[in-house]
This record gives sequence, C-alpha cells and structure tokens, in this order.
Amino acid sequence: MKLVATDLKMPFNADESALKLMISAATRIPGDNINNIRIVRRSLDARDKNDILFIYSAAFEVTDRDYDRYYHNFARNIGKAADKAPAPQVKGEQPQPAPV
Repeated sequence: MKLVATDLKMPFNADESALKLMISAATRIPGDNINNIRIVRRSLDARDKNDILFIYSAAFEVTDRDYDRYYHNFARNIGKAADKAPAPQVKGEQPQPAPV
C-alpha cells in the first residue's frame, strides 16, 4: 500500500538518506516495513536564517499487511498516495501561447 508522509522537517545540511528514519519517527511505522521511498515535494523554509530547513512530503510503501492499522491509528501526517502515473515528458516540444 502506498502512503504519503507530509511535513517532514530536516535540517538544510542533512542527508536525504535519513528520510527513512524521519518517516519512521513521524508515522510510528517500523523502518523495516518502509520501502520504495519517493520524494513527492521538497520545499525550503528559510524564515529563520539561523535554522534553515527542508520540508519534505514523501511517498512510500508499507510491506506489512497491517497498513490499515498504521493509516487509521497514526494518520496525523499520513495520506494515501494517488496511483496516478506521471505525465509523459516529450522532448523538443515547446508550449504554445494561449490564443488571444
């Protein structure tokens, strides 16, 4: 089952390999059950110049069959991921201006 964890705050200089630990801590899902992590969104929070953060939303798969338990009990910042395929990118085509 694909789920999405949102509002994962990491320091600016942190390595993205720690994202699995952040997902595990935020969702209370054991790290062994988290697979296929994909960053959906990454934004920069620079409001405090002394504490610059990256804020992540990450899609991941839960291998445990009890994913419903995770989703319903700890759904503070977990959402179900949409199973939409990304739009195909066509190289060489430029967007056309809108007719006036």
